Amino acid sequence: MARYSSNKNNGDSSIDLFSFQDIISCVTGIMLCVTLLLVINLINSELASDPTKQQNIEKIRKKDLDAVKNLQRQLKVLQLEVGQLDKIIDENDIIPDSIKSLTPQEVERRLTEIELEHAEQMKIEKILDKKLNSYQIIDNELSKKLEIASKGEKELNKKLVKSTNMLLKKKKDIGNANIKLEKVYGSPLEIKAEKSSDGKEAILTIVSKKGITLLFSNGDKKDFKPKWGIIDFAQKEFAQYLKTLKNSDVYFYYLIRPSGVNYYDFLRGIMTDFSFKYGAEPIEERKKVIYK
Repeated sequence: MARYSSNKNNGDSSIDLFSFQDIISCVTGIMLCVTLLLVINLINSELASDPTKQQNIEKIRKKDLDAVKNLQRQLKVLQLEVGQLDKIIDENDIIPDSIKSLTPQEVERRLTEIELEHAEQMKIEKILDKKLNSYQIIDNELSKKLEIASKGEKELNKKLVKSTNMLLKKKKDIGNANIKLEKVYGSPLEIKAEKSSDGKEAILTIVSKKGITLLFSNGDKKDFKPKWGIIDFAQKEFAQYLKTLKNSDVYFYYLIRPSGVNYYDFLRGIMTDFSFKYGAEPIEERKKVIYK
């Protein structure tokens, strides 16, 4: 707090600011201490958050400590040598021959060599600092790339999950469609391959607008299809094929869809001409047939 003083002899008054300056000095010192503590805390927290940086710094610090220890050992050796020289000089009041033999030029050269070694050491320290900075930059770049890669992996996982869900939905829709078809057209028609009473093999024949399809008991299949919508081509090929069969070995069982009724008159006539036994039965257009 400022103090007010007066000088009666001179007839003037003045203000003493000594206490106010003390307060300002104390506050300034406290602020400097707090700032230093905050800086130290920030440095420690940054090192703790990045173990790689701390490990690199520890390695460099270890190298520097080793270099400092080597220099300290060399200094101790030099101090011992200097102490021994001082002792010899003090006791004998003489200069050793090794020192006497050194000319001023040699002393200057030796000092120059020491300065060069020190400069070389400083260069090595600068190179180490540059390498540390480059390592930190590479570490930052790798961290960014790793973050981008993890984001890309997350996006790929999302797309994979989405595609899998879509495939499962399509599979479910297809299954539901098959169930609906079975409800509309009934379950598939299963026909067993059995020989007739006189030992003839049955050839199951499905007739539709797509042509004439023969199904054999051994699993083989043969198609006679119309060309350009003309059924005569299918009828002609079927008639040629019948010439290769014997009526004593096989008989025909026709399943005629609504779109294949135009073939019926032809089939009935050709069966009579070639003396083949046959049977016929109408079925739905989209009914599935299984012959086994």
